[in-house]
Amino acid sequence: MNARVLFALVVLSFVAPASAAGQGRVSVQGAAGSNINEGGYNQSLSAGFSPGKGLDILIGAERIHVPTEVTPIDRGYSISRGGTTTFLSGEVRWSPFSFTRVTPYVLAGAGRGRSRPNVNEHFPDSVSNDAVLFFGGGGVRVPLPGRFSLLADARFVLQAEDNEDASVYLFLPVRAGVAWRF
Repeated sequence: MNARVLFALVVLSFVAPASAAGQGRVSVQGAAGSNINEGGYNQSLSAGFSPGKGLDILIGAERIHVPTEVTPIDRGYSISRGGTTTFLSGEVRWSPFSFTRVTPYVLAGAGRGRSRPNVNEHFPDSVSNDAVLFFGGGGVRVPLPGRFSLLADARFVLQAEDNEDASVYLFLPVRAGVAWRF
């Protein structure tokens, strides 16, 4: 995955020469957070550029992890397998306006990667599935000194897997992170 991200950054440098010249239009961002509906966590690292005021285009690598959950019920228990999905994504963020110290944004994107359900005493077989993801949401950016910004966003992520039952999952990650524009 790292080679693909590096390739995307090189392509962006040729497509947007002003970005490569260091005029504050290229950014590197990292975020982490929790899935509020399933537990587990979400991590991302992305690079992007801003072709115009209020518009950011990002290419990222992400990881979503959901732990195995065992719930006792009458005369037994229920088990949710959980798992980890790693994927590359493309994202567009649009900031329609800005306040004095806070810039809200909306986001939309899509990604493709691999889903690997957890392996444990309840699910001993290793499985790997192709996954396609679509997401949207919104957040805020707060500028800091030195071309840094704090980010916080909430998203919905729909994940469809290429397996025998065509599984579809919904994740609701809430994340915070930092961005550096150069």
